[in-house]
Amino acid sequence: MKKKKELTFGLAAIILTLVVGVIIIGKMVFNAPVDGMFFLSFIIVICAGIALGYSADEIETEGFNFVRKGMQPFFIVLAVGGMVSTWMAAGTITSLIYYGLKIISPQLFLITSLLLCSITSLATGTSWGTMATAGVALMSVGQGLGIPAPLTAGCIICGSYFGDKMSPFSDTTNLAAAVTNTKLMTHVKHMMYEQVPTYIITAIIFIFIGFKYKSANLDMGNIDLILNTISSNFKIGFIAFLPAVLVIVLLAKRVSPFLSLMLASVAGGIVAIFYQGQSLASILKFFYKGFSTDTGVQFVNVLVNRGGVTSMFGVGILMFFALFVSGVLNHIGVMDTFLKPLITKIKSVKSLTVATMIVVYFGNGVGGSASLAAVLAGTFMGPLYKKFRLKSENLSRVIESCGTYGGVLMPWNGHAIYAAGTLGVATVAYLPYCFMNYISPIVTLIYGFTGFSMKKYDDDEILENELELNA
Repeated sequence: MKKKKELTFGLAAIILTLVVGVIIIGKMVFNAPVDGMFFLSFIIVICAGIALGYSADEIETEGFNFVRKGMQPFFIVLAVGGMVSTWMAAGTITSLIYYGLKIISPQLFLITSLLLCSITSLATGTSWGTMATAGVALMSVGQGLGIPAPLTAGCIICGSYFGDKMSPFSDTTNLAAAVTNTKLMTHVKHMMYEQVPTYIITAIIFIFIGFKYKSANLDMGNIDLILNTISSNFKIGFIAFLPAVLVIVLLAKRVSPFLSLMLASVAGGIVAIFYQGQSLASILKFFYKGFSTDTGVQFVNVLVNRGGVTSMFGVGILMFFALFVSGVLNHIGVMDTFLKPLITKIKSVKSLTVATMIVVYFGNGVGGSASLAAVLAGTFMGPLYKKFRLKSENLSRVIESCGTYGGVLMPWNGHAIYAAGTLGVATVAYLPYCFMNYISPIVTLIYGFTGFSMKKYDDDEILENELELNA
């Protein structure tokens, strides 16, 4: 067996710089597709592994093993594409657009969207499902009201990820608690210290921004045209909402997201056939290739002609490419080696908080995965929190603040890829409006520096903890 070479911090930094550099330069300088740049970076990580003494077969196997972890999200993404198209055919999304334009005023649209997405995500535990359902509809409503698409997308993302972070049904919430050995509800309750002020500040910002969009500034003729066109091409009513009710109930009952979305697609198809008068052949085509119709108004065509399994292929491929690179970097020790010097410099609770945030953002940025970020932080930082007599819920809170909220801000991260693909707004466009995603880590940092809400072990727990550390 070939002996593995020792990986130094400098070499790890060079490898990471090359990988990130290829992706960023390719995109920024040559406007090359990000997924193509990730694919090219395979050469860098595989050659780096071979130079360190790993065989090409071993490296590729580990990369493919890591890709397998993305199979469930990949199929969820495809299911979302199929569901959106059948919901369009069923009139579900168009009914939401119609009533949204009827009852939502421009001034209150943003705060209403924030609350709606928050409640939906809290109840279902999925930011992705919320963006694919309520989010898609709200994007169209916002467009009809004259609200800039990036602003609407930022608002939807804030609400969706708040619910995802705080919901006991969420995978990220359960993972953060699990990797830090924290009781689930203890973790959720401890996050309230940080999330309550974060949410209030975010809500105030969106209310203030909403005042800029008054009815007098709207093209009411354009809105009337949308309403008339929708009502002329789709039946609008309660029956059209049944697929949306079904998916919310299924997700709330903790039915798997993939199965819930597939069943919601079937429900959408049934409603489309028996309520909207579509044929079975058309529904099957829409499900795979996307909904397509000519309403007679180009602007409305842009709103409704979307979805389909094939529309999400690009998103899924990019996920796989990013996971392969992450898997190889993990296996050859690049990420571990790069993080160790940071950990040795921690001398206080302040530096511990900053270091934890760096580790989480690092995992999210380089690994492209909030789950990887949570595992890294839980593994590396857990013992240090015990060393400083801090309870594990402090660590789990930082993981969620920077991990759950952080991924959607990074264009190459799976969460950002999904959000951009589902909402139809580029990551760089919605970035400035994800206020909650910025405010949350700032509040977390303030708490780390002031000590506010940083729960510590009592005397008996300290003694038990010291015995554990010295064992």
